Amino acid sequence: MKIIITATTDNLDGDIDPRFGRCPYLLLVESATNEVRAINNEETASGGGAGSATARKIVDLEAGVVITGRIGPNAHEVLNRAGVEMITGCAGPIREILANYQAGELAVGAAVAGQPQGRQAVAKGMAMGRGRGGQGGGRGQGGGQGRGGGQGRGRGGAGSGRGGDRG
Repeated sequence: MKIIITATTDNLDGDIDPRFGRCPYLLLVESATNEVRAINNEETASGGGAGSATARKIVDLEAGVVITGRIGPNAHEVLNRAGVEMITGCAGPIREILANYQAGELAVGAAVAGQPQGRQAVAKGMAMGRGRGGQGGGRGQGGGQGRGGGQGRGRGGAGSGRGGDRG
């Protein structure tokens, strides 16, 4: 499988570039051989649509996964339609993040922030909602999970409840 990593340098010794569409290099890693090829990203100076153009390039390269910092909605749609798996929120040393991915420590779609030494963390947050109904005391709970850089950012659904007349 071909892995694409957005990079600040043309080799594995640099850091991941969090700017998907405007990263200077795309590193193509062939997972079977660990062969690395650096591709200049000509979209760095583009006036607009850099993310979508970079996404189309990745699809043309027949990559199976892309590892980066963040992906805009238009580029996300291009990659999603082509079936390219996306790992976002990454920052730090490329070698370490690639090793984490190959060891199965990075989940597809995970939003991981750059931790010290490039260590990866996925945090989940929960939110609860409660509601009261009418003159009685009904309770409802809504919950949601969010992933994000150890921040535990999440969304909770609205609480709902039924109230009865206790009179």
